[in-house]
Amino acid sequence: MKTSYTLYFVLAVFLSACGQQRGNDQFDEFNYGSNENNVDFNNQGGLDGNNQQKRNSNKRDIKYHTIMDPQFGIPVGAMPIPTAWRESNNTKENLLLEGPNGLKIYKAMSNYSQLNAPIKSIDRFIHEDIKQLASAEGYRFVKQYPLAQIVQFDKRFDSYLFQATPVQKHYQCIATEWENQEGILSLIIVRYYVAQYQIGGSGWGVTVNCLEAPKNSFETNKKAFINGLLNFQINPQWVQANNQYWSQKAQLSAAGHKQRMAAIESFGKNNTAAHNSRMASSDAQYNNWRNEQLSSDARQSNYVNGIWERKNMTDPNTGQQYQVDGYDNTVWMNQDNEYIGTDNTLYNPNIDNNVNNQNWIELDNNNNN
Repeated sequence: MKTSYTLYFVLAVFLSACGQQRGNDQFDEFNYGSNENNVDFNNQGGLDGNNQQKRNSNKRDIKYHTIMDPQFGIPVGAMPIPTAWRESNNTKENLLLEGPNGLKIYKAMSNYSQLNAPIKSIDRFIHEDIKQLASAEGYRFVKQYPLAQIVQFDKRFDSYLFQATPVQKHYQCIATEWENQEGILSLIIVRYYVAQYQIGGSGWGVTVNCLEAPKNSFETNKKAFINGLLNFQINPQWVQANNQYWSQKAQLSAAGHKQRMAAIESFGKNNTAAHNSRMASSDAQYNNWRNEQLSSDARQSNYVNGIWERKNMTDPNTGQQYQVDGYDNTVWMNQDNEYIGTDNTLYNPNIDNNVNNQNWIELDNNNNN
């Protein structure tokens, strides 16, 4: 019989084969260098200050698991986990944590597209890649559901990071559950974004978190794992070191560009008329290339906007209108204007233990499509 290690391994090989350039966009790739320490990121509040969930650290059954960045030699942050979980030494299966009764939590995997590569939506990624891989390995799809709170965490984390150029990002997160031939359940969380850069161009990426556990402990471990991801405490010292590093790289790049341009200008002034003629020809070629790039960027921008289908929705209680993204038939919104989209007409976040700490209202569809 196949094991969930087979599913994880195939998925890892797929992401490795499809992955392109490493970007300064996500933190999950640091999970490979982790250890357990006593941490105090501003009294375990991290950059989020007095996080309501940080009091979990005072419970006897909760401890903090630090995630190290080998480049800077300091923790990226720390994740609250049950005390029964422990750091794994199983490098063959690429495990991050293990727990009682066969619980396995794998190291996160990430994939980033090349700039201006074709955009693949999260629904296509799950259907064409994960579901096909899982089915081929003998896994039965159980269900999937959105995780709106992880979307908010990823947005907040990204807002702390230095960006060399202005960029607009759209985030989504969907959890999928699976069962193998041995009755072991697996959780695969897909954290997805599309980036549109102000200078032109776009890209997309995914980060995948995986867990497996027997049926009798799956729900408990799943909730603890999601809670750990949501309440990850970000180390302010790491953010400072990371942003300083990328800021210096951007400054050096700009200085080098300025120096090269000054040398070109000096060379042009001291050259002959024949050289000026060649430069004029070169400028004309550059302008043609630039116009082609602008046209390509415009087509790419239209393509991205087509992916993020927007429709008008109305709060049935107040009559307030909203514009939301996505293809979902049903949309729920809370008091913070955060929304959850789904095609499952039976899904109600007000009875979903993962998000029912807020009041969710189902919006009316104005577009009738």
